[in-house]
Amino acid sequence: ASSERPQETLIVQDERHLTQISSLSVRLADATRELEDAKASLDEALRIGEEYTSRLEAVRGEQRETLAELQSAIEECERLHLEDRERSLEVASLQQECNELKSRVVFYQETSAVQASRCETLEAE
Repeated sequence: ASSERPQETLIVQDERHLTQISSLSVRLADATRELEDAKASLDEALRIGEEYTSRLEAVRGEQRETLAELQSAIEECERLHLEDRERSLEVASLQQECNELKSRVVFYQETSAVQASRCETLEAE
């Protein structure tokens, strides 16, 4: 009878150990699934991150191109503005010359009229 008790105790202990092992196996399987789910989520997050990084790089490239185009347009506007100023100065100078020529024409017309009047006076005498 005394030899049966240690065996019964060992059997009970073995059953407890088997139950614990089974429970641990279930927990390990659950943890493995959770880990695989977490890895899948991480992989998806990484894929999305790479996609956004790629898009961001494309947008940055477009921004650099747009900035270069704007810079070129600004330089062209500045060049045209300088040309416009130069032309405005030329126009002002030509207008001044025209006014001077008009004044001369008026002066010559008046002088011619005076001379014509003198000639008529001299011819009449």
